[in-house]
Amino acid sequence: GCGLRPYAQLLQHSSRIGNMNKPHRILVNQRGIFNLWWHWTLGFGLCTIPMLITVSIPQIWLPFVGFALYMILHRIIDKNHYNASNPGCSMILTICARTLFWSSIVMVIINSLHTSWLEPMLLNPAKFNHNIRFLAVLISAPVTFIITLICKITGRNNEQCRICQFKQGTECNRGFLGHLFAMEANRQINAMLSLSALLTALTYAYYFTFYINTNINTPDELVFIWIPGILYIMSVILFGMRYLGIYQYYRKEVAHQADTHADSTLLRIMILCEDFVYLSSDSEKQLDTPAEFYIPHRDRMDPSEVKTILQKRTNCNDCHVRFLYNSPGFNSDCNVLHFVSFISDAEVFDGNSGLNGQWYTLHQIVKEQKAGHVAAALTQEINRIHRVVMAWKSYDRNGHRLYPIKNYTPIFNLRDFPKWDVDLDDPVWIAVSTNNEDKPLFHLRNLWRKYVAGGGKVEKD
Repeated sequence: GCGLRPYAQLLQHSSRIGNMNKPHRILVNQRGIFNLWWHWTLGFGLCTIPMLITVSIPQIWLPFVGFALYMILHRIIDKNHYNASNPGCSMILTICARTLFWSSIVMVIINSLHTSWLEPMLLNPAKFNHNIRFLAVLISAPVTFIITLICKITGRNNEQCRICQFKQGTECNRGFLGHLFAMEANRQINAMLSLSALLTALTYAYYFTFYINTNINTPDELVFIWIPGILYIMSVILFGMRYLGIYQYYRKEVAHQADTHADSTLLRIMILCEDFVYLSSDSEKQLDTPAEFYIPHRDRMDPSEVKTILQKRTNCNDCHVRFLYNSPGFNSDCNVLHFVSFISDAEVFDGNSGLNGQWYTLHQIVKEQKAGHVAAALTQEINRIHRVVMAWKSYDRNGHRLYPIKNYTPIFNLRDFPKWDVDLDDPVWIAVSTNNEDKPLFHLRNLWRKYVAGGGKVEKD
Protein backbone atom coordinates (compact mmCIF):
# COMPACT_ATOMS: atom_id res chain seq x y z
CA GLY A 1 0.00 0.00 0.00
CA CYS A 2 0.90 3.68 0.20
CA GLY A 3 0.98 4.00 4.00
CA LEU A 4 4.11 4.76 5.99
CA ARG A 5 6.19 1.98 4.46
CA PRO A 6 7.85 4.30 1.88
CA TYR A 7 9.11 6.55 4.67
CA ALA A 8 10.60 3.64 6.58
CA GLN A 9 12.34 2.59 3.36
CA LEU A 10 13.53 6.16 2.85
CA LEU A 11 15.02 6.27 6.35
CA GLN A 12 16.74 2.90 5.82
CA HIS A 13 18.15 4.10 2.51
CA SER A 14 19.37 7.35 4.11
CA SER A 15 21.12 5.29 6.77
CA ARG A 16 22.82 3.14 4.12
CA ILE A 17 24.08 6.04 2.05
CA GLY A 18 25.31 7.73 5.23
CA ASN A 19 27.99 5.00 5.44
CA MET A 20 29.05 5.43 1.83
CA ASN A 21 31.92 7.60 0.69
CA LYS A 22 29.87 10.44 -0.78
CA PRO A 23 30.16 14.21 -0.30
CA HIS A 24 28.74 15.27 3.03
CA ARG A 25 26.83 18.15 1.46
CA ILE A 26 24.78 15.82 -0.73
CA LEU A 27 23.80 13.74 2.28
CA VAL A 28 22.79 16.84 4.21
CA ASN A 29 20.65 18.05 1.32
CA GLN A 30 18.96 14.65 1.02
CA ARG A 31 18.08 14.94 4.68
CA GLY A 32 16.64 18.38 3.97
CA ILE A 33 14.20 16.93 1.42
CA PHE A 34 12.99 14.43 4.02
CA ASN A 35 12.63 17.30 6.51
CA LEU A 36 10.04 18.92 4.25
CA TRP A 37 7.75 15.96 4.93
CA TRP A 38 8.75 15.66 8.56
CA HIS A 39 8.05 19.32 9.36
CA TRP A 40 4.56 19.05 7.87
CA THR A 41 3.89 15.78 9.68
CA LEU A 42 5.12 17.09 13.03
CA GLY A 43 3.63 20.60 12.89
CA PHE A 44 0.20 19.72 11.51
CA GLY A 45 0.11 16.62 13.72
CA LEU A 46 0.64 18.58 16.94
CA CYS A 47 -2.00 21.10 15.83
CA THR A 48 -4.45 18.24 15.28
CA ILE A 49 -3.96 16.72 18.74
CA PRO A 50 -6.21 19.25 20.59
CA MET A 51 -8.95 18.59 18.02
CA LEU A 52 -8.74 14.82 18.52
CA ILE A 53 -8.77 14.93 22.33
CA THR A 54 -11.26 17.76 22.60
CA VAL A 55 -13.94 15.60 24.32
CA SER A 56 -11.51 13.37 26.21
CA ILE A 57 -10.06 15.77 28.78
CA PRO A 58 -11.57 18.43 31.04
CA GLN A 59 -12.16 21.75 29.33
CA ILE A 60 -9.93 23.65 31.73
CA TRP A 61 -6.88 21.50 30.84
CA LEU A 62 -7.09 21.72 27.04
CA PRO A 63 -5.38 25.15 26.80
CA PHE A 64 -2.46 23.83 28.85
CA VAL A 65 -2.07 20.94 26.42
CA GLY A 66 -1.90 23.53 23.63
CA PHE A 67 0.75 25.55 25.48
CA ALA A 68 2.83 22.41 26.09
CA LEU A 69 2.70 21.46 22.40
CA TYR A 70 3.62 25.05 21.50
CA MET A 71 6.74 24.89 23.70
CA ILE A 72 7.80 21.63 22.04
CA LEU A 73 7.45 23.12 18.55
CA HIS A 74 9.26 26.31 19.49
CA ARG A 75 12.23 24.38 20.83
CA ILE A 76 12.41 22.43 17.57
CA ILE A 77 12.22 25.65 15.52
CA ASP A 78 15.07 27.22 17.51
CA LYS A 79 17.19 24.11 17.01
CA ASN A 80 16.52 24.09 13.25
CA HIS A 81 17.39 27.75 12.83
CA TYR A 82 20.90 27.42 14.21
CA ASN A 83 21.79 23.97 12.89
CA ALA A 84 23.35 24.23 9.43
CA SER A 85 23.39 20.43 9.13
CA ASN A 86 19.59 20.33 9.34
CA PRO A 87 18.46 22.23 6.23
CA GLY A 88 14.93 22.94 5.14
CA CYS A 89 12.21 25.48 5.81
CA SER A 90 10.67 25.74 9.29
CA MET A 91 7.91 28.15 8.31
CA ILE A 92 5.16 25.52 8.56
CA LEU A 93 6.41 24.70 12.08
CA THR A 94 6.25 28.41 12.92
CA ILE A 95 2.67 28.65 11.66
CA CYS A 96 1.66 25.60 13.68
CA ALA A 97 3.41 26.88 16.81
CA ARG A 98 1.63 30.24 16.57
CA THR A 99 -1.65 28.43 15.96
CA LEU A 100 -1.23 26.38 19.12
CA PHE A 101 -0.33 29.43 21.18
CA TRP A 102 -3.14 31.72 20.05
CA SER A 103 -5.72 28.93 20.06
CA SER A 104 -4.75 28.25 23.66
CA ILE A 105 -5.09 31.95 24.49
CA VAL A 106 -8.60 31.96 23.03
CA MET A 107 -9.46 28.86 25.08
CA VAL A 108 -8.19 30.54 28.25
CA ILE A 109 -10.36 33.56 27.50
CA ILE A 110 -13.41 31.35 26.94
CA ASN A 111 -12.71 29.48 30.18
CA SER A 112 -12.45 32.83 31.98
CA LEU A 113 -15.80 33.96 30.58
CA HIS A 114 -17.43 30.83 32.00
CA THR A 115 -16.33 31.39 35.60
CA SER A 116 -19.16 31.49 38.11
CA TRP A 117 -18.66 35.16 38.99
CA LEU A 118 -18.08 36.53 35.47
CA GLU A 119 -20.47 34.50 33.32
CA PRO A 120 -23.77 35.99 34.64
CA MET A 121 -22.52 39.51 33.87
CA LEU A 122 -21.44 38.86 30.28
CA LEU A 123 -23.34 35.82 29.00
CA ASN A 124 -26.75 34.21 29.16
CA PRO A 125 -26.16 30.99 31.16
CA ALA A 126 -29.22 29.38 29.63
CA LYS A 127 -27.50 29.21 26.24
CA PHE A 128 -24.54 27.18 27.45
CA ASN A 129 -24.13 23.57 28.44
CA HIS A 130 -21.16 23.11 30.75
CA ASN A 131 -21.28 19.35 30.28
CA ILE A 132 -20.14 19.75 26.66
CA ARG A 133 -16.36 19.92 26.16
CA PHE A 134 -14.51 22.34 23.95
CA LEU A 135 -14.93 21.81 20.22
CA ALA A 136 -11.31 22.70 19.55
CA VAL A 137 -11.63 22.69 15.77
CA LEU A 138 -14.01 25.68 15.99
CA ILE A 139 -11.15 27.63 17.55
CA SER A 140 -8.06 26.14 15.92
CA ALA A 141 -9.30 26.15 12.31
CA PRO A 142 -10.06 29.90 12.03
CA VAL A 143 -6.95 30.80 14.05
CA THR A 144 -4.84 28.67 11.69
CA PHE A 145 -6.43 30.35 8.68
CA ILE A 146 -5.74 33.86 10.00
CA ILE A 147 -2.12 33.11 10.97
CA THR A 148 -1.38 31.34 7.69
CA LEU A 149 -2.95 34.18 5.71
CA ILE A 150 -0.74 36.70 7.52
CA CYS A 151 2.36 34.59 6.74
CA LYS A 152 1.23 34.34 3.13
CA ILE A 153 0.84 38.12 2.85
CA THR A 154 4.09 39.05 4.62
CA GLY A 155 6.11 36.47 2.66
CA ARG A 156 9.73 36.12 3.77
CA ASN A 157 9.98 39.56 5.35
CA ASN A 158 10.15 38.27 8.91
CA GLU A 159 12.83 37.66 11.49
CA GLN A 160 12.82 33.87 11.29
CA CYS A 161 13.32 33.83 7.52
CA ARG A 162 16.17 36.33 7.79
CA ILE A 163 17.99 34.35 10.46
CA CYS A 164 17.51 31.18 8.43
CA GLN A 165 18.94 32.91 5.34
CA PHE A 166 21.84 34.14 7.45
CA LYS A 167 22.76 30.60 8.53
CA GLN A 168 21.70 28.53 5.53
CA GLY A 169 22.12 31.06 2.72
CA THR A 170 19.62 32.54 0.29
CA GLU A 171 18.02 30.72 -2.63
CA CYS A 172 20.78 31.80 -4.99
CA ASN A 173 23.39 30.35 -2.62
CA ARG A 174 21.68 26.98 -2.30
CA GLY A 175 20.98 26.24 -5.94
CA PHE A 176 18.49 23.47 -6.69
CA LEU A 177 17.73 22.79 -3.03
CA GLY A 178 17.30 26.48 -2.21
CA HIS A 179 14.65 26.93 -4.89
CA LEU A 180 13.06 23.62 -3.91
CA PHE A 181 12.74 24.60 -0.25
CA ALA A 182 11.29 28.01 -1.18
CA MET A 183 8.71 26.54 -3.58
CA GLU A 184 7.70 23.73 -1.23
CA ALA A 185 7.39 26.10 1.72
CA ASN A 186 4.99 28.17 -0.35
CA ARG A 187 3.14 24.98 -1.37
CA GLN A 188 2.77 23.91 2.26
CA ILE A 189 1.52 27.35 3.25
CA ASN A 190 -1.08 27.21 0.48
CA ALA A 191 -2.11 23.71 1.58
CA MET A 192 -2.47 24.81 5.20
CA LEU A 193 -4.46 27.85 4.10
CA SER A 194 -6.82 25.69 2.02
CA LEU A 195 -7.27 23.02 4.70
CA SER A 196 -7.92 25.54 7.48
CA ALA A 197 -10.40 27.41 5.29
CA LEU A 198 -12.17 24.14 4.43
CA LEU A 199 -12.33 23.06 8.09
CA THR A 200 -13.55 26.48 9.19
CA ALA A 201 -16.31 26.60 6.59
CA LEU A 202 -17.38 22.97 7.11
CA THR A 203 -17.41 22.94 10.91
CA TYR A 204 -19.12 26.31 11.33
CA ALA A 205 -21.72 25.47 8.67
CA TYR A 206 -22.49 22.23 10.53
CA TYR A 207 -22.39 23.98 13.93
CA PHE A 208 -24.99 26.61 13.00
CA THR A 209 -27.13 24.25 10.92
CA PHE A 210 -27.21 20.86 12.68
CA TYR A 211 -25.41 21.03 16.02
CA ILE A 212 -27.44 20.95 19.24
CA ASN A 213 -25.53 21.57 22.47
CA THR A 214 -27.08 18.77 24.45
CA ASN A 215 -24.54 16.06 23.69
CA ILE A 216 -21.91 14.97 21.16
CA ASN A 217 -23.50 12.42 18.84
CA THR A 218 -21.91 10.36 16.05
CA PRO A 219 -22.33 12.98 13.26
CA ASP A 220 -20.87 15.61 15.60
CA GLU A 221 -17.83 13.42 16.25
CA LEU A 222 -17.40 12.85 12.52
CA VAL A 223 -17.39 16.57 11.67
CA PHE A 224 -15.57 17.99 14.69
CA ILE A 225 -13.07 15.20 15.45
CA TRP A 226 -12.66 12.59 12.72
CA ILE A 227 -12.65 14.85 9.64
CA PRO A 228 -9.66 16.91 10.93
CA GLY A 229 -7.81 13.66 11.66
CA ILE A 230 -8.68 12.20 8.25
CA LEU A 231 -7.52 15.37 6.44
CA TYR A 232 -4.27 15.26 8.41
CA ILE A 233 -3.56 11.62 7.48
CA MET A 234 -4.39 12.26 3.82
CA SER A 235 -2.08 15.28 3.70
CA VAL A 236 0.75 13.31 5.32
CA ILE A 237 0.42 10.55 2.75
CA LEU A 238 0.16 12.92 -0.24
CA PHE A 239 3.10 15.07 0.84
CA GLY A 240 5.08 11.95 1.68
CA MET A 241 4.58 10.52 -1.80
CA ARG A 242 5.53 13.87 -3.33
CA TYR A 243 8.75 14.25 -1.34
CA LEU A 244 9.71 10.64 -1.84
CA GLY A 245 9.52 11.28 -5.60
CA ILE A 246 11.54 14.51 -5.26
CA TYR A 247 14.10 12.70 -3.12
CA GLN A 248 14.53 9.96 -5.71
CA TYR A 249 14.84 12.53 -8.51
CA TYR A 250 17.46 14.47 -6.59
CA ARG A 251 19.44 11.35 -5.72
CA LYS A 252 19.46 10.03 -9.28
CA GLU A 253 19.67 13.23 -11.32
CA VAL A 254 20.88 16.28 -9.38
CA ALA A 255 23.33 14.62 -7.01
CA HIS A 256 24.55 12.27 -9.76
CA GLN A 257 25.37 15.25 -12.01
CA ALA A 258 27.15 17.15 -9.25
CA ASP A 259 30.51 15.57 -9.97
CA THR A 260 32.09 18.66 -11.57
CA HIS A 261 33.03 20.09 -8.19
CA ALA A 262 32.39 17.08 -6.01
CA ASP A 263 33.39 17.63 -2.39
CA SER A 264 34.83 21.06 -3.22
CA THR A 265 34.72 24.56 -1.79
CA LEU A 266 34.16 27.73 -3.75
CA LEU A 267 36.21 30.76 -2.75
CA ARG A 268 34.52 34.07 -3.52
CA ILE A 269 36.73 37.09 -2.98
CA MET A 270 35.25 40.57 -3.23
CA ILE A 271 37.99 43.00 -4.29
CA LEU A 272 37.76 46.54 -2.87
CA CYS A 273 39.81 49.69 -3.27
CA GLU A 274 38.60 52.71 -1.29
CA ASP A 275 34.92 53.12 -2.33
CA PHE A 276 35.21 50.94 -5.45
CA VAL A 277 34.43 47.26 -6.07
CA TYR A 278 36.20 45.33 -8.83
CA LEU A 279 33.67 43.43 -10.95
CA SER A 280 33.82 41.38 -14.13
CA SER A 281 33.16 43.36 -17.30
CA ASP A 282 31.90 40.50 -19.48
CA SER A 283 28.83 41.94 -21.22
CA GLU A 284 27.27 38.49 -21.62
CA LYS A 285 27.20 37.85 -17.86
CA GLN A 286 25.84 39.68 -14.85
CA LEU A 287 28.22 41.79 -12.79
CA ASP A 288 30.04 39.66 -10.24
CA THR A 289 33.43 39.30 -8.65
CA PRO A 290 35.96 37.75 -11.09
CA ALA A 291 37.90 36.27 -8.17
CA GLU A 292 36.16 32.89 -7.86
CA PHE A 293 38.19 29.74 -7.32
CA TYR A 294 37.35 26.09 -6.62
CA ILE A 295 39.57 24.27 -4.12
CA PRO A 296 39.35 20.89 -2.32
CA HIS A 297 36.65 20.96 0.34
CA ARG A 298 37.40 23.10 3.38
CA ASP A 299 35.05 24.10 6.18
CA ARG A 300 37.22 27.10 7.05
CA MET A 301 40.34 28.83 5.73
CA ASP A 302 42.77 31.26 7.24
CA PRO A 303 42.86 34.63 5.41
CA SER A 304 46.62 34.18 4.89
CA GLU A 305 45.93 31.02 2.83
CA VAL A 306 43.38 32.89 0.73
CA LYS A 307 45.84 35.74 0.27
CA THR A 308 48.42 33.26 -1.08
CA ILE A 309 45.88 31.83 -3.56
CA LEU A 310 44.86 35.32 -4.67
CA GLN A 311 48.47 36.39 -5.14
CA LYS A 312 49.20 33.35 -7.32
CA ARG A 313 46.07 33.88 -9.44
CA THR A 314 46.32 37.67 -9.84
CA ASN A 315 50.02 38.51 -9.35
CA CYS A 316 48.92 41.08 -6.78
CA ASN A 317 51.08 41.20 -3.68
CA ASP A 318 49.68 44.43 -2.25
CA CYS A 319 46.45 43.18 -0.67
CA HIS A 320 44.92 42.49 2.72
CA VAL A 321 42.39 39.62 2.97
CA ARG A 322 39.59 39.35 5.51
CA PHE A 323 37.05 36.58 6.12
CA LEU A 324 33.38 37.50 5.62
CA TYR A 325 31.22 34.42 6.19
CA ASN A 326 30.57 30.81 5.23
CA SER A 327 27.45 29.65 3.36
CA PRO A 328 26.08 26.60 1.55
CA GLY A 329 27.02 26.52 -2.10
CA PHE A 330 25.49 26.97 -5.50
CA ASN A 331 26.03 23.26 -6.18
CA SER A 332 24.47 20.51 -4.14
CA ASP A 333 27.81 19.34 -2.77
CA CYS A 334 29.76 22.58 -2.44
CA ASN A 335 30.03 25.17 0.30
CA VAL A 336 31.15 28.77 -0.24
CA LEU A 337 33.72 30.73 1.74
CA HIS A 338 33.31 34.49 1.29
CA PHE A 339 36.30 36.80 1.69
CA VAL A 340 37.13 40.42 0.91
CA SER A 341 40.47 41.70 -0.35
CA PHE A 342 41.51 45.32 0.18
CA ILE A 343 43.71 46.74 -2.59
CA SER A 344 45.71 49.93 -2.01
CA ASP A 345 46.44 50.87 -5.66
CA ALA A 346 43.68 50.29 -8.24
CA GLU A 347 45.86 51.15 -11.26
CA VAL A 348 48.59 48.69 -10.30
CA PHE A 349 45.99 45.98 -9.77
CA ASP A 350 44.43 46.65 -13.19
CA GLY A 351 47.78 46.30 -14.88
CA ASN A 352 48.99 43.14 -13.14
CA SER A 353 45.98 41.07 -12.08
CA GLY A 354 45.10 39.50 -15.42
CA LEU A 355 41.44 39.60 -14.44
CA ASN A 356 38.86 40.98 -16.85
CA GLY A 357 36.98 43.65 -14.90
CA GLN A 358 36.55 47.27 -13.94
CA TRP A 359 35.85 49.34 -10.83
CA TYR A 360 32.31 50.25 -9.76
CA THR A 361 31.05 52.51 -6.99
CA LEU A 362 28.33 51.30 -4.64
CA HIS A 363 25.92 53.76 -6.27
CA GLN A 364 26.63 52.27 -9.69
CA ILE A 365 26.14 48.73 -8.36
CA VAL A 366 22.76 49.66 -6.87
CA LYS A 367 21.74 51.21 -10.20
CA GLU A 368 22.81 48.08 -12.12
CA GLN A 369 21.09 45.88 -9.55
CA LYS A 370 17.75 47.61 -10.18
CA ALA A 371 18.25 46.91 -13.88
CA GLY A 372 18.86 43.22 -13.14
CA HIS A 373 22.52 43.28 -14.22
CA VAL A 374 24.07 42.17 -10.91
CA ALA A 375 24.53 38.51 -9.96
CA ALA A 376 22.32 37.33 -7.10
CA ALA A 377 25.35 36.10 -5.14
CA LEU A 378 27.00 39.53 -5.20
CA THR A 379 23.73 41.22 -4.26
CA GLN A 380 23.39 38.90 -1.28
CA GLU A 381 26.96 39.61 -0.16
CA ILE A 382 26.55 43.39 -0.32
CA ASN A 383 23.16 43.29 1.39
CA ARG A 384 24.56 41.18 4.18
CA ILE A 385 27.56 43.45 4.72
CA HIS A 386 25.32 46.52 4.79
CA ARG A 387 22.78 44.95 7.15
CA VAL A 388 25.33 43.69 9.69
CA VAL A 389 27.48 46.82 9.64
CA MET A 390 24.52 49.19 10.05
CA ALA A 391 23.24 47.13 12.99
CA TRP A 392 26.72 47.07 14.55
CA LYS A 393 27.12 50.82 14.12
CA SER A 394 23.69 51.64 15.55
CA TYR A 395 23.10 49.18 18.43
CA ASP A 396 24.83 47.02 21.00
CA ARG A 397 24.49 43.23 21.04
CA ASN A 398 21.29 43.50 23.06
CA GLY A 399 19.61 45.81 20.54
CA HIS A 400 19.94 49.00 22.59
CA ARG A 401 20.79 52.23 20.75
CA LEU A 402 24.42 53.36 20.90
CA TYR A 403 23.32 56.95 20.36
CA PRO A 404 20.36 58.72 22.06
CA ILE A 405 18.77 59.49 18.69
CA LYS A 406 15.77 57.45 17.60
CA ASN A 407 16.12 55.84 14.15
CA TYR A 408 19.66 57.20 13.82
CA THR A 409 21.25 56.12 10.52
CA PRO A 410 25.06 56.06 10.50
CA ILE A 411 27.15 56.61 7.38
CA PHE A 412 28.06 53.58 5.28
CA ASN A 413 31.26 53.97 3.23
CA LEU A 414 33.17 51.05 1.78
CA ARG A 415 36.43 52.92 2.35
CA ASP A 416 35.91 52.36 6.09
CA PHE A 417 35.55 48.60 5.70
CA PRO A 418 39.13 47.75 6.87
CA LYS A 419 38.41 49.58 10.15
CA TRP A 420 35.11 47.86 10.92
CA ASP A 421 35.62 45.63 13.95
CA VAL A 422 32.55 43.43 13.44
CA ASP A 423 32.18 39.71 12.77
CA LEU A 424 30.03 39.37 9.65
CA ASP A 425 29.48 35.69 10.43
CA ASP A 426 27.81 36.47 13.77
CA PRO A 427 23.99 35.90 13.65
CA VAL A 428 23.51 38.25 16.61
CA TRP A 429 23.67 41.25 14.29
CA ILE A 430 20.98 39.92 11.97
CA ALA A 431 18.72 39.45 14.99
CA VAL A 432 19.58 42.96 16.22
CA SER A 433 18.81 44.48 12.81
CA THR A 434 15.34 42.91 13.02
CA ASN A 435 14.58 43.56 16.69
CA ASN A 436 16.09 46.65 18.28
CA GLU A 437 15.12 49.70 20.34
CA ASP A 438 13.82 51.48 17.25
CA LYS A 439 11.36 48.67 16.49
CA PRO A 440 7.87 48.59 18.05
CA LEU A 441 7.42 46.49 21.21
CA PHE A 442 11.17 45.87 21.54
CA HIS A 443 11.13 45.19 25.30
CA LEU A 444 7.98 43.08 25.07
CA ARG A 445 9.59 40.95 22.33
CA ASN A 446 12.66 40.40 24.49
CA LEU A 447 10.54 39.29 27.43
CA TRP A 448 8.60 37.00 25.10
CA ARG A 449 11.77 35.30 23.84
CA LYS A 450 13.26 35.01 27.30
CA TYR A 451 10.30 33.70 29.28
CA VAL A 452 7.79 32.35 26.74
CA ALA A 453 9.47 31.29 23.49
CA GLY A 454 12.45 29.83 25.28
CA GLY A 455 14.83 30.79 22.48
CA GLY A 456 17.04 32.97 24.59
CA LYS A 457 19.69 35.08 22.94
CA VAL A 458 20.96 34.43 19.46
CA GLU A 459 24.64 33.57 19.73
CA LYS A 460 27.28 32.51 17.28
CA ASP A 461 28.03 28.80 17.03
